[in-house]
Amino acid sequence: MTTVKVTVAKKKSGHPYYQDGSGISYVFNNQEGMTLKLVKGKTYIFDVRTPGHPFYFTTDSVGADGDKGSLMGPGETVTDEGITKFKVRDGLPTNFYYQCQIHPKMGGKVILVDTESEGNIPHNTIKATLLYDGTVSPVGLEYAPGEPDHVYVVDQIGKIYQTNINTHTHKLFLDVTKYIPKLNPAYDERGLLGLAFHPEYNSDSINKGRFFIFYSSGRYEQTPKIKYYNCLSEFKYENGRILYDQEKIMFRLGRDLDYHNGGKIAFGPDRYLYLGIGDGGPQKDPENHAQDLSVPFGKILRIDVSKPGKFPKYYQIPSDNPFFNTGGALNEIYAYGLRNPWGLSFDPSGRFFVTDAGFETKESIYIVTKGGNYGWNIKEGTVFTPWATEDQKKKEGLIDPIYEYNTRSGGTSAVIGGYYVNGSYLFGDFGGEIMRIIEQNGQWKLLETEKMDRYIKSFGRDSNGNVYMLVSKNFGPSGMSGEIYRLDID
Repeated sequence: MTTVKVTVAKKKSGHPYYQDGSGISYVFNNQEGMTLKLVKGKTYIFDVRTPGHPFYFTTDSVGADGDKGSLMGPGETVTDEGITKFKVRDGLPTNFYYQCQIHPKMGGKVILVDTESEGNIPHNTIKATLLYDGTVSPVGLEYAPGEPDHVYVVDQIGKIYQTNINTHTHKLFLDVTKYIPKLNPAYDERGLLGLAFHPEYNSDSINKGRFFIFYSSGRYEQTPKIKYYNCLSEFKYENGRILYDQEKIMFRLGRDLDYHNGGKIAFGPDRYLYLGIGDGGPQKDPENHAQDLSVPFGKILRIDVSKPGKFPKYYQIPSDNPFFNTGGALNEIYAYGLRNPWGLSFDPSGRFFVTDAGFETKESIYIVTKGGNYGWNIKEGTVFTPWATEDQKKKEGLIDPIYEYNTRSGGTSAVIGGYYVNGSYLFGDFGGEIMRIIEQNGQWKLLETEKMDRYIKSFGRDSNGNVYMLVSKNFGPSGMSGEIYRLDID
């Protein structure tokens, strides 16, 4: 069954009865004035929260006349506050209406369709179950191959916990807090940001026990232009402990600003390691980092860590990287033109989903391909930036997102990726909004959205395919309000 949240709001200009009848409109899961397309034979559950505006289905296009024309069946209660259901049963007219029994023209049309793909009710099918709390600022959750009962939770302050998903108990796995610069408890984009286990982590190969982290380090020499370093490091777990003294720093990036670090890392189906690196700032990317192929900022990098290189690069570069042996270009670059990617994942077919946090206009989701240019700082999503020159606007090959939404007001909005699950892509917004999109006829459309009173900091997945959401009650890395939820999708 599908649960649909029904609320009310002031009518907007796009409503079919705008300036006609009541000035109030029904809203379905934050979408107003819809022509509902209900699937034949399906039962819908409506969570009605419309005090003083009893909701029902009717043959009457106006409503406001009690039970006249009501299509509500046995057990289908007309209500303004509570749960009711409606079955799209045989014998219903092809076209009818949803309206209010008291106030005229609050609703709209209903059309019956044959298949789910034709329906347009935004599903609310996400159930969140608390797995555990007790972290400061959880920003990552990964699994080690061969460990179906465990996930590893990344805390921004510099700790990783091994968590048993059955007993909900956890223990400290890694601690690099002494290397992390002092974080601003109000808000900070530095810290321990990414974790990835080698695909052969629990095998008998030479890669046994190898895992990688992306973190901000204050260990090295600092200058007026370098306040800290972002490091990709390899560690090894052996005989029940981490060999801290054998850390290998794959590379480090000197940083002066505390934001736009990116930091997500993930192994792809090709067994190469992918890294999302932010443009490094300042705002608007005035140094054009994201479009400059000679620097790593504003890029997706791809490296081969299964064939260790020599100091200072303990990795090799895949020969099919798009700019391999290209003069003036960083050979590690896989894709470019990104602002601050915070979410890297692959679906079962190998499609590479990347979410990119916007500046003040658009939050974007991309399917990234080798050599692709995703437009920043010429474009923000599908929109040209105000500072883009006419010559820049003529640049060919800038790839638009598969889906974007307007950056929310209030200063807390940023898109957070995200996994492909149950035929849809699930992601969130930092300000506390869970969303799913689905591809229909070549276009990605919003399937559902759900609000929660937490800051969403990341998503993760276990080896069984279960998806988790990492949240905090606090905006920045402070307190112990971090929580991990398992998300079950109908």
